[in-house]
Amino acid sequence: MAILNGESLGYHHSSCIQFLYRDAPLVTNEAEWPARDSYESSIVFELAVDMLESLCSLDKAYSRFDIYEITNISMPDELQRLLTVVERWREKLAQASDERIREGFEFLFDESSPSFTSDIAKMRGNLTETINYLTDKIRLAMGEGRVITVIGI
Repeated sequence: MAILNGESLGYHHSSCIQFLYRDAPLVTNEAEWPARDSYESSIVFELAVDMLESLCSLDKAYSRFDIYEITNISMPDELQRLLTVVERWREKLAQASDERIREGFEFLFDESSPSFTSDIAKMRGNLTETINYLTDKIRLAMGEGRVITVIGI
């Protein structure tokens, strides 16, 4: 199985949301977006916007953060809400029909995609592994009192 992050999908950084694992919130000047090199070492996952939209459509719910903002998630209840949303994605993915997976994640079945496979079971496994990776990072932040910072596009 494979984790479907921005790199494995062949996406440019500008079309991915970065998840950072940090000791403290990322403090920014609202007038300026932070330079990538100022937080790059904290990136634990890059989520393609297409993937986020597809996951949200499975659940028919919005994400817990604005994709055009920088969001620091540090309070235990905030991290728990994020975890609940991501775990619900895994549940909905498990319940989805093969047809729903193929339609909802059609960009993954494009032969030009670096992660291309025509095997729906393998793709479902890759999606589940991706969600599991993200839930593990959120749980780790909860357990260690850390911050998940989401850098939007």
